[in-house]
Amino acid sequence: MALLLTHDVTLFDGVSQSSSSPALIELHSDRFILAEYVDSRPRTTETVMDVPLGELVVGGSMATLTFAAGGLKRRVDFSFAARAAMVGNAFGIFRTARLIQQCGINNWLAGFRALTVPVKYISVRHIVLWSLGGTTAIVAIATVYAIVTVSGGN
Repeated sequence: MALLLTHDVTLFDGVSQSSSSPALIELHSDRFILAEYVDSRPRTTETVMDVPLGELVVGGSMATLTFAAGGLKRRVDFSFAARAAMVGNAFGIFRTARLIQQCGINNWLAGFRALTVPVKYISVRHIVLWSLGGTTAIVAIATVYAIVTVSGGN
């Protein structure tokens, strides 16, 4: 049970952003551990998940990962700054991409994949490509509709 990665994250207990608390994740060679900090001094933790890697499924997008095993599912955030960068700015996605590169989530995704843990992660690249594809389709449909309407359907 060699420790491969460890990282401080924010744990969300519910769907609300206000349900967050500091937590620690650990990737071992054979298991995954998610522990919530219960007291800031000393840094004591309470185990939320301790599962063999064979039972773990990882999902998520941007700087957030979701861990599921059995009937238990928990979501953690690697970077509050990445979420905040999206708010109120049309170019927030580009700042977010840079922050995600810096927050350490890619090391975790690589670690899970190297240990053959199923990973369902939507990257910023996927989000941008789907957005561009959707926008292109909408513009194409609107253009065709405008042409048909102006020409009177002939």
